[in-house]
Amino acid sequence: EVYHRNIGLFKCTSVSCVACPSLGKILNGLTGEAAEHTVVLAIHGNFRGRDPFSMYVGDTDLGSYMISYFGGSGWPTLIYDLEKAETGSGQGSVIESNIMQRRLDHPATCGIKVTSVAVEGTTLKVKASLKSSEGGEYDMACAVLRDGLVFNGGYSMNDDGVYNEVAVNLSESFLGFYNGETVEKDG
Repeated sequence: EVYHRNIGLFKCTSVSCVACPSLGKILNGLTGEAAEHTVVLAIHGNFRGRDPFSMYVGDTDLGSYMISYFGGSGWPTLIYDLEKAETGSGQGSVIESNIMQRRLDHPATCGIKVTSVAVEGTTLKVKASLKSSEGGEYDMACAVLRDGLVFNGGYSMNDDGVYNEVAVNLSESFLGFYNGETVEKDG
């Protein structure tokens, strides 16, 4: 296929959330096309005031901000493609069904190819090209994820203090959520 549809799963979580590891285990257990076509981003919030991986929007941690913005009601919350929020750990079969339905309802119309990545001081510069089969407006943002971050005394997925898929930096366009870049058809 020229383009394939990946679903962005934004897992709003915290090291202090006792229910959050169960959602992580469910997402790690996704199978088949659901597993192949998802990108998981762990967005940590400072739930109970002690999460070293949380980022902030003004005075509010990003996890709490996203839960509120997308209508979630608590920890953990899973947000599909920055559109639909579900609070709680849910069931793997329901999450897989939601992923597959989103792929059917919103088929891929573009593809992104990263052409270069460079670190200049404390700045990460990413160059990418986007090709669209239909043209139109697209929202683009960049996230830096890290695996293997360690915090002892929290609730990690395997009770080993290791946290994966942690969003540690986001482009400014991410926090605007929608920045609408226009792309020509086949351009």
